[in-house]
Amino acid sequence: MAKVRLSDLYHVANASAADQASVVLMWQVTQGIFALIILNLTVEWRVYRLST
Repeated sequence: MAKVRLSDLYHVANASAADQASVVLMWQVTQGIFALIILNLTVEWRVYRLST
């Protein structure tokens, strides 16, 4: 498992514009996944709370 921060990959000295665009896309996907997890947990909590 690699443990490199996306910001480090973005700012590497020889990163091309395509490399940086790929890192931006990975960042956006990661943020989207976290947002969906939080949204899902929030909805499940509200449904649970209404059913009790």
